[in-house]
Amino acid sequence: MNAAAEAFSIRHVFGFGSDLPEGMGSLDQAINQPSRTVRAVIQDGRKAAIISFDVTAEGFRAVPRTHLSLIAGGLALSLESDMQQGATVMSAFAPSSFAGLASSLVIWLLSGGTLVLHHPFDADVLEQQIGEFSCDTLIVPAPLAMKLDELDLSARMPSLQNVIGMWRAPEQVAASPPWASRNATLTDAYLFGEAGLFGVRRIAEDGSPGLIKPGLHGARRELPGSSIAGEILLTPKGTLGLRGPMVAIAAYAPPPPPADSLIAQPPRDYVDTEYAARLDRPSGTISITAPPNGVMAVGGYRFLSSDLQEWGRRLGQGALLTALPDRLSGHRLAGRAQDNARARDALSELGLNPLMVEAFRDRSNNAA
Repeated sequence: MNAAAEAFSIRHVFGFGSDLPEGMGSLDQAINQPSRTVRAVIQDGRKAAIISFDVTAEGFRAVPRTHLSLIAGGLALSLESDMQQGATVMSAFAPSSFAGLASSLVIWLLSGGTLVLHHPFDADVLEQQIGEFSCDTLIVPAPLAMKLDELDLSARMPSLQNVIGMWRAPEQVAASPPWASRNATLTDAYLFGEAGLFGVRRIAEDGSPGLIKPGLHGARRELPGSSIAGEILLTPKGTLGLRGPMVAIAAYAPPPPPADSLIAQPPRDYVDTEYAARLDRPSGTISITAPPNGVMAVGGYRFLSSDLQEWGRRLGQGALLTALPDRLSGHRLAGRAQDNARARDALSELGLNPLMVEAFRDRSNNAA
């Protein structure tokens, strides 16, 4: 309730139990009371189950997905990682996006096991939880998985058998260090915003990333005839495209042509992720070389660099808002103004993303 009082965007707060604070709605009462709905509920798998939000070079997009699309994303990760039925899954990846839901809630439901959530990230608490619940599967941002591997993951967390590393910056996978742990296998999950994902398990003896080839991508690549998780392709403009059951093609459709155009745009059956990619012809593999032009990924959020520059200009002369490279989250926002406190208050009052507000935090204590 205190958080809702400070955030104008939160209109209703609900909770379980009988002794709730004043102003909080009781979910217990809502569940126990008979439904007032007289219209029959129609189960239709074509309707959107979730709506997530993405930012592309063309701007902000709402991405609706059905249950079937969610299940396809979960299967692509659970089958590729060879996760066992009844697994105890520890997820340290926030379920606030398609990838977050597919890699936590969906694969938990598919495995019929136990889901343990960890957020925000704290290495000591994570290690304690994994030991306490005897977790055999860990889902974590990939740079943190690499950090755990450097700290001798096999010895510190012997119960782990599978690690799914979520790469929000998939262009960094090729340059990542080899996976050293022998007790736990690593599956690299390539995330392309809200467009889609695919997983590649590291099966090489030296622990290097698996190869990506264009064409149909099986959910178990080493097994011929396995279920198809999707299709990877190179677009005519040299970017990586995705096609398959998890991809919400309509949400990423190109803008309609001008009204005076006499030539209709051909329909497109794939989503252009806008990640630059190239084909190595001798090996037949695809290399992802660069993120979308003009789009900055800060953890699970995306910003247009032009929007950051515009908001920096609006804060007055000498103000700056930019994105700096960061090893763990892709980028981090940094802001500077003549009066950082006033800049924070102004951005907060406008309801902008908290990451933009925190970019103008006072760093004098940290410097000291």
